[in-house]
Amino acid sequence: MEDPKLFYSIPKHLNKGKTLAGLPQSEVLPALIIFFLFFMAKHQLIGLVLGVTWFLGLRMIKLRYGENIIPLACYWFGSSSLNKQLFKITPSSIKRYWIH
Repeated sequence: MEDPKLFYSIPKHLNKGKTLAGLPQSEVLPALIIFFLFFMAKHQLIGLVLGVTWFLGLRMIKLRYGENIIPLACYWFGSSSLNKQLFKITPSSIKRYWIH
């Protein structure tokens, strides 16, 4: 733990989320997909309620745990084979010695 070569800084792409029209992509895209699927099945009101519920529920989770909770949770608690595909330039989450 004394060797500085074993430390990593937290990559910027894990701290900054992607946006779509100024709103976080992880909130908007699933809500739109839910609404679109129910719209195509001619259940517009159910789709609207579920989409808004997803959006507001995820917004509350993000206010409590941080703006970029979904990618960070995938990184720290996801499988290592999936993490290698999603986070190509990030070291393995097993190496938990980080520089803050």
